[in-house]
This record gives sequence, C-alpha cells and structure tokens, in this order.
Amino acid sequence: TLLLFILTIFVGGFFMVSCGTKTEKPAKYVFYLIGDGMGLAQAGATEAYLAELEGKVGGGQSLSFTQFPVTGFATTFSANRGITCSSAAGTALATGTKTKNNMLGMDSDSVALKSIAAKFKDAGYRVGITSSVGVNHATPAAFFGHQDNRSKYYEIGMELPESGFDFFGGACMMQHLGKDKDKESLYDIIAGKGYGVAYGIDEYNSIKDASEKMLLVEKPELVAADAMAYAIDRKGGELTLSEIVESAISFLSKDADKGFFVKIEGGKIDWSCHSNDGGTTIQEVLDFSAAIDKVVEFYNAHPDETLIVVTADHETGGFALGHKSGYELNTKAFNSQKISKELLSQQFRELAVSKRKLATSKPAKVEWSEVKEILTNNLGFWSDINITEAQEKELIATYEEAFVKGHNSEEKTLYATTGAMANLAMKMLNDIAKVGWTTGSHSGIPVPVYAKGAGSSKFDGKMDNTDIPKKIMSAAGIKF
Repeated sequence: TLLLFILTIFVGGFFMVSCGTKTEKPAKYVFYLIGDGMGLAQAGATEAYLAELEGKVGGGQSLSFTQFPVTGFATTFSANRGITCSSAAGTALATGTKTKNNMLGMDSDSVALKSIAAKFKDAGYRVGITSSVGVNHATPAAFFGHQDNRSKYYEIGMELPESGFDFFGGACMMQHLGKDKDKESLYDIIAGKGYGVAYGIDEYNSIKDASEKMLLVEKPELVAADAMAYAIDRKGGELTLSEIVESAISFLSKDADKGFFVKIEGGKIDWSCHSNDGGTTIQEVLDFSAAIDKVVEFYNAHPDETLIVVTADHETGGFALGHKSGYELNTKAFNSQKISKELLSQQFRELAVSKRKLATSKPAKVEWSEVKEILTNNLGFWSDINITEAQEKELIATYEEAFVKGHNSEEKTLYATTGAMANLAMKMLNDIAKVGWTTGSHSGIPVPVYAKGAGSSKFDGKMDNTDIPKKIMSAAGIKF
C-alpha cells in the first residue's frame, strides 16, 4: 500500500510538471526594428509628452514597445571608436561582428560578412528590408551590402538585386545614377533582375500580385534629401513607414511556408536628433511606434510563432530630459510646433528670396513682423507659448543680424544646413520644453532593447549590439 502511494505521487507529480511545461516554438516570423538614434531619452520624452497632453505628470499613454515583457540594453561602440557611426553599428546589428566606423558589411580587415538576413534567406525564409530613408543608406544597407565606405551608394545599390531578398521598401535608391549621374539607373538594373519597382503605395498595389520580388519607394517628387518627409511635415499622400511595413508583411506572407524575416528602420529619428529638434524627434518616435503597432497586430494573430525585437543602432544628440535648473519638464510645449527645424529654416530662406525678387530701386528688407508671423504660426510663439521680453530681444537681435545686416550664420549638421533664426528659435523651444542636447552627433550611451514573443527571454539584461543578431538566430532555431 505504501509503495502504491509513493508511485501514485511520483507519476502524478511527473504528469503535472510535464503538462505545466510548454515547449517554446522557434520563431517563424521575425521582426527586427531599429529606431536609428533612438535612446531611452527619445522614448521617454515621447511618453512624457503624451502624459503632459493628458494633464498628467508621467503615467499617461505608453508606447506599445516600451511595454514589451522583456527589456535589456546594449553597448554600441565600434571596432575603432567609443562612439559608433551608423554603418559600423548597422554592421554589428546585421552580422554580429564589430567593424570600423564608415565600413559597411565588412570586418575591420575588409572581409565581407554575411548578415542574418542572408542566413534567414539560406534557411528558406522570405526576407524584407525596409526604412524611412534611402534603401541603400547605412543601416538598411548593412543587411545586404559590403563596401569599405558607406558613401558608395551606387555600388551598394548594385548589390541589392544580387541579395535575392524578396522585399525592399524605403524612400529611394540614393545616387541611383551614380555620384556623377553618368551611370545606368539603379531602378532599371533592379527591375532587370526581376524586381517589380513601384513608386508610391498606389503603384505598389497595382503590381504587387504580379511581382515575385518587390522594391517599393516614394514618388520621386516627394522625396526630401534622400528620405521620406518628416512626420511633422507630412501633408498627406506621402508614403509612410506604416504603409511600407503593412506592404512588407502582406508581400512576405505569400507562400511563406518557413516564415519570414523583416528588418524595419525608423531612420529619421536620427536626422532630427542631429538637428537637436525636440518636437520633430517626438513625432518621429510616434511615427516609428505606429509602424511597430502594425507588427504587434500581426503578432496578435500569430503569438506563438512571432518574435519582435526593437532596438537602436546608437543614441543621437546626447538628449536629456531636464535642462538648466529645476525639477520639471514642459514637453507639451512641443505640441505648438507644426514643422521641422529644416522646414522652418526653409521658410525664412524663401521669405528672404521673395523680398529680393520684389526689390527694384531700393534694397529688399524682411520686416520683423514677417519673421514674427512665421514663428507664431509654426512654433506658437506669443500665442500658445509665452515669450519673455528678454527672449524677444534675443530674437530681434538675431533678426537684425540675419535679415537686416545680412549676416545669416548657418549651422551644418550631418543631414541639414539651417539658418540663424531657425537655430535660435528651436534652441529657445527646447529650453522652454526643459530638454537639452550635448552634441549634434552620436553619443556612446547604451541603447534599449525591447522584445516580445518566441525566444524573447534571450534579450533580458546587458548585451553588446553584436549579441542581438546571434540571439535572434537562436530564437529562430538557426545556427548562427
């Protein structure tokens, strides 16, 4: 009787343990999302902004990806610098190997590296590479290109069709006629290799069913400096990252017996941070988050087979929540910002040009009232936002230097050149919002890693950026 009792307890306990343990499936659908330049501060500022719009101090609406059940952080240094460039960081995230700044898809000895996108393709997965900037720009290009310099855009573009990947989506092919505009169009070459080439979402929808492989880009007339428009500047009708993501998911889901891998980049978070443009940065993070929400919708339909990893290649701007004295934020001030710093500068430039064209016998003169109107309409100065007497004096002094004396000192960052009035106005708005910046370049701050779904537990804790692709492959059950 005692023996029978012991056996009953043992067998029953074994049955309970066996039934209570669920074997995790390998990830069949893998989403690798990179917010270029997006550190914790960029995500935190966006959530603070949403909370303040609700009249709350924190605790407001959260971004979906910051609520993922697994959170870690990754170091981002390159092989030869404590602060990485985008191509070295992209290479690390794509291949699991460090390289020198400005190199792409190659190690420090210029040996070509195989990306996880190529490894997924070899394993039978369908593969997609997407971005809100040029498809042959540093981060997306790291998944299919191999060059000793990231600026060899034409050569990188030539490698795109050779990858055999199924879907590419982004703003454009940068330098599609070559640096000197004397070469065969990359679009023609790519089409000649069997890709359907669509300019805009309407054209994509008309040819997608007849295409085995696809390149989706923005209509050429809507491309701004090799990228899609900033979310804050979007007028309607432009291609969005969410549309590209939806298109990629739909296209890659065709005949995906073994699943798919798609890399998605929110590329212009980095660009706005280079410009130290707080309001535009928040809108870019929201736009990236909207694209992630499309991925989460897919996950909800396939929760046991889908892995989502969200991270950044590096942080840009040394962005800080809190500026000068005091323990407060006022990020809701950015709600009055209607356009990017770049477009604001362009408006001032166009105003000056229009005055010169109208001038006849006397010199053209931009009036302070005209400058003030642009600041009011686009940043809410004097209407939504109180401008002190001291601040107004500073703005008038810059107006006189730039528009009366003609000393319009310009500031050049990696992706934009902006005039003195736009620079001062945006610095003033940042100060009013109580946020700060330490650099117009990248920083060495570790970046967050958020994960959800099959194999997501692997992304908990501290790691290096080279570990992330290895963990992704492990989650899919594929040898790295």
